[in-house]
Amino acid sequence: MAEMTHAQRVSAARDFAERWKDRGAEKSDTQQFWIDLCSNVLGMEDQTTALHFESRTTGAGWIDVAVPDAKTFLEQKASLQAGELIGKLYKLLHEQNVDPDSAASQHALNVLCVRLMFCLFAEDAGIFLKNAVLNYLAPVNAPAMRLALKRLFKQLDTPMDLRDPYDEQALAVIPYVNGGLFTDANVEIPNFADEIRELLITELSADTEWSQISPTIFGGVFESTLNPETRHAGGMHYTSPENIHKVIDPLFLNALTDELASIINEPGVGAVKRRNNLKRYHDKLAGLTFFEAFNPTWVQNGGALALAT
Repeated sequence: MAEMTHAQRVSAARDFAERWKDRGAEKSDTQQFWIDLCSNVLGMEDQTTALHFESRTTGAGWIDVAVPDAKTFLEQKASLQAGELIGKLYKLLHEQNVDPDSAASQHALNVLCVRLMFCLFAEDAGIFLKNAVLNYLAPVNAPAMRLALKRLFKQLDTPMDLRDPYDEQALAVIPYVNGGLFTDANVEIPNFADEIRELLITELSADTEWSQISPTIFGGVFESTLNPETRHAGGMHYTSPENIHKVIDPLFLNALTDELASIINEPGVGAVKRRNNLKRYHDKLAGLTFFEAFNPTWVQNGGALALAT
């Protein structure tokens, strides 16, 4: 099912409310009601396996419908919406490039989108001060946006003790980010039109809560951002946590989980001994080394990174 726009979803919700107005009985129509809502309004696929009807509670009651993967479903929806906006930004910036189809321009545009996505997530997730990037960019008009982004990226790559003490406050509060994401100062940034500025400032920053997007599905946003040819050539594909677990669980994670459970639940063990056992287990984890066959042109996705942490 194609992802609905906000207007389409509002229209679908109104249609749903009209269909079910003064209609239905709890016993006979519950399943139809929930399937209709989840399918035609929320856009949920495969409702027959996603929805669990008449699930028993821990007491003596029953739940009309349970969605075990509801959190994942909502995160995926948020990821898709964010991915669409980033994809729209990519397209508009691509049209502004002097030589949009060159390999260098495409690489630069990919880097720019990833940098912006990191900043958007960081200011919503508490890595940066809340709205730090938004507050810096919001007063900037479209013609000045290109240079403002260059200053922002340079600031993100500059340690605190090497900064200009006379930077304006909105720029001074931007933290240093190590790791090299912002190191290349020569990454091409095209000119911004008013439409692109509005998309970045309003839709992507002010109106999107990036902290609601799980790191485990950031790979999905990366796939929406990078052009298909680049992703295919580089082997860049998002791997879900479920598929990652299919590999790592039988290899080592199940055994480590069972070992931890046995330490925690071992009967007749005092607090001191249990703490010592946990310390030895912690030291064991710190000493484990895992080998991954890794192609340097690949990119690690959010699922693998989140599981690794």
